[in-house]
Amino acid sequence: MKRRKLFQSLLPIVLLIAMLASCGGREEVPWQKTATYTAATGSTTVPATTVATTPENTTVGTSSSHATTEASTAEPWPEYVNGEVTPFEELTDDYWPNQAEKENCVIHRDGDVSSGQDVWERFVELTWGGTPVSVRIVDYYSNSTFGGDAAYITDIIYDGEIYTTVYAEKGIVYEKYYDYLMKYDMPSYHPSASFETAVWYVLTCDNTLTWQKVEAGLDQYGFPLKMNTVYRDYVYKVKPTQETLASYACVNGSDEITLEDAYELLLSGDIQLSADMGYVTHDESDIYAGREKWDEFVRLVEQGEPCAVRGTKFYPNDLYVYDVVYDGKIFWYRAINKHLTKKVYSSYEYLTYIEDVPSSENADYEKVYVYILTRIEPTSYIEQFKEPKFFGEFPWYEDPFCDYIYKEE
Repeated sequence: MKRRKLFQSLLPIVLLIAMLASCGGREEVPWQKTATYTAATGSTTVPATTVATTPENTTVGTSSSHATTEASTAEPWPEYVNGEVTPFEELTDDYWPNQAEKENCVIHRDGDVSSGQDVWERFVELTWGGTPVSVRIVDYYSNSTFGGDAAYITDIIYDGEIYTTVYAEKGIVYEKYYDYLMKYDMPSYHPSASFETAVWYVLTCDNTLTWQKVEAGLDQYGFPLKMNTVYRDYVYKVKPTQETLASYACVNGSDEITLEDAYELLLSGDIQLSADMGYVTHDESDIYAGREKWDEFVRLVEQGEPCAVRGTKFYPNDLYVYDVVYDGKIFWYRAINKHLTKKVYSSYEYLTYIEDVPSSENADYEKVYVYILTRIEPTSYIEQFKEPKFFGEFPWYEDPFCDYIYKEE
């Protein structure tokens, strides 16, 4: 028992040592230099100069597995791909935005690259080819959690073997060391994500990281990963607006009542009012009225015509009011109930009609006819309820139309 308690008390220390060892034991240290670059100590290995594809959606630019230059040796920083820049130790508070833009910095605004993409691509090309080079990045946030607008400057120095970031925080300049510059093609795994695709570049000491681990930011022990996302480029979805919706065929009629107002009107629980308003109305999860409206929506979708439909689901203690919009390419879904108001549309690739039977003999229905919105092509209605897997591997779905055939008592 005493041995077990001793092991348990030492476990956090062991895990911490393992984390540090994964990156050569190097931690952030105060910057001790002026205009010269000093690498961390470590074992010497031969740097790889090829670009390899390691987990799915991932490209890695490799360096040596650990830093190679002794700390006692000092070398000038490699040239900046930005061109001539103000030395880091001479930066002042008024560097952003004018001077930063003049010096061709790679600039992110609120987490998304806005300029300097060509500079970054050149940096990646050179470092993945083993050429020593530096780059300056500015991250600007319009609503900083530290109060007011804020801009953060980071220099990345690649000496041909390792990557070093130099940045200032609370008046102290730090440097961190990384072995790999990884590229991730980040999928828009959640329907409510605002982007279609994204490209992330991440500095790390582990070239086996998947995009799921990067997104979570945690290792297998639940500790934060030693990584730094230094570049983000998003392609955003074009979501429906009131102007675009006005041009779509609304199968419920020309009523321009908003989703929010419709929800307030129906809070009394009057299911017949929903039917009278022309909505696809469900009593719980079973169709009550408006089947012909839904059929018209499906007909327009099959013809490729942008269209919209509104539906409701009445439960004993809750009410759902939802819109389904087809823009000619993808489907958008937005719903309101008493627990959640979705301010943005979720997007889906498929609207699929499925006839299915229950998986249990104890079910009170014989068959279900359902339309489901999914991001992967489904094969059955029941499979949508399987135990969720990690991140984007399981199918988020909505079922805007359901018709159950119940067993006779």
